[in-house]
Amino acid sequence: MSRARAVVWITCSCLAVAGCSKKKEGAEGDGSAAGSAAPVAPVASGAAADTSAKELAFEPATAGLTWKRVEMPFGSLELPTNPGWVLLGTDVHGEDDLVIMLQSQDGISPDQQGSYLKQYGKLQARDAHGYRAKAHAGTLRGDPAIRIEGTFDNGTKYVTREYLVFANGKVVALSAHIPAINAAKLPGVIDHLARTLTVK
Repeated sequence: MSRARAVVWITCSCLAVAGCSKKKEGAEGDGSAAGSAAPVAPVASGAAADTSAKELAFEPATAGLTWKRVEMPFGSLELPTNPGWVLLGTDVHGEDDLVIMLQSQDGISPDQQGSYLKQYGKLQARDAHGYRAKAHAGTLRGDPAIRIEGTFDNGTKYVTREYLVFANGKVVALSAHIPAINAAKLPGVIDHLARTLTVK
């Protein structure tokens, strides 16, 4: 199974599991992948960790890219239109082997962030070799969100940067990975997508 297909399967499985979960937790839940050797680190908890107003997508847009707003089943966002960038369904394939998966699931509320993140961590740790990640809670344009930064190695070292955005009764997952050798090129692309996301 290709990495792109594997990540799509992981994301879809996580969305399904989270959607079926009846247990509700806030982002202050432990967020870890219980029993896994490669947990997603918990989001900050406690009164001293005020992340509720922290905008998560802060990297400036990558210079030299031309952006166009594109409608998706879950809303819209801006994508690169330069040569070398292709939209296949809801997957974006870009330069330097950068791949972005865009998924959504209805019926997920902000108070399910903790349980969703826990399931996400378990599935990634199971299916992405050597997966390690850390989650950060905050907002995207005022909506509750989580940014997840990670790594894995399936023979090639990759870095990941992902956003889970909870808005209008759904969660939207923007999941991106790129070979570690090109890691510096990832934040400016995925952060611009995240900043321009509108959820319907």
